[in-house]
Amino acid sequence: MVEWVQFAERLGVDMAFAAEAWWSDAVTPLAYLADKTSRIRIGTGIMQTTARTPVMTAMTALTLHDLTGAVSYSDWGRVVRRWSRACTASGTRKP
Repeated sequence: MVEWVQFAERLGVDMAFAAEAWWSDAVTPLAYLADKTSRIRIGTGIMQTTARTPVMTAMTALTLHDLTGAVSYSDWGRVVRRWSRACTASGTRKP
């Protein structure tokens, strides 16, 4: 992933996004990418709303900013039912 984002940065791409999936959160890769790039802005694709509280999401975003100084953007969305049941035991209630 790092090589692709560095290549995109050399080409003049403005932003890079990391998404959440079964195997990865969205924020940890962004911290790593911010350390390995110099200009490209970073952001989450969609952060699962049932996986974290709003306060924890804000704390995570502020920590990422404090550690990297990077400009970052976050989007939130409803989780896939199967993921919610398997990983958080929160069912499918609306966030």
